[in-house]
Amino acid sequence: MQLIERLKRVITVKPPDAGAPLTWVDDSISERVKSTSPVRAYAVACGLLLSVWGFNYVSVAVIVTEGRQALGTPDQLVLWLRAIVSAAIGVVVPLLVLGPRPLGLTKPFDAKRFMDTFMFGSTAMGLGLVAMNGLIWLGAPAPPDNGLAPSAVFTSALPEELVVVAVVVVLTWARRSIFEIAAFVIAARVAYHAHYGIAGMGSICIWATAFVLLWFRYRNLPGLIAAHYVYNVFGLIATSLRP
Repeated sequence: MQLIERLKRVITVKPPDAGAPLTWVDDSISERVKSTSPVRAYAVACGLLLSVWGFNYVSVAVIVTEGRQALGTPDQLVLWLRAIVSAAIGVVVPLLVLGPRPLGLTKPFDAKRFMDTFMFGSTAMGLGLVAMNGLIWLGAPAPPDNGLAPSAVFTSALPEELVVVAVVVVLTWARRSIFEIAAFVIAARVAYHAHYGIAGMGSICIWATAFVLLWFRYRNLPGLIAAHYVYNVFGLIATSLRP
């Protein structure tokens, strides 16, 4: 019963109210909220996504194409270097644009918030897996295994969640509703993972929505990263055990 009550509190989180002060930010961020227009916020959000995820798509396309032509398959060392550079961009760009404070990285570690975020985030990803397998059972093609390469599994969770939270923060500064923010983030995540197919994108819609709610409820980035990381590792293990 206690778990159900806590889950209800997460689901019923209220969107930002344009007339109410943002008690979870300090004065410097509050001033930034007042001066951020929706157009500017969306420009910054799209810039963050394109700078990080755009590099991923371009670099993957080049490596896979050149690797297949010259080597038959992409060299693992090259894939790891690409993944590390991509992760570094995904960490540096949001920190340069926003700084660590709006992302909640200057707050003391809160074990309870971390565990709640991690637990609910992992549950949401588990429900996403159930939905994905249900869609596969109904006839949708299974996602390709190349998205679970070790180089991606161990380097993607940190930059992806950092960029997405940065986007959520910027749109919150512009007083966008939680529904609008969630819709934008879901669309961005689905577009980024379009190569997963219908089944994979259906799964992403579930946990991407949950992650937005969890950020507004707990504002704990490490918990989101940990949940995503564990999901990736278990996915890699499951893929490696396939006959």
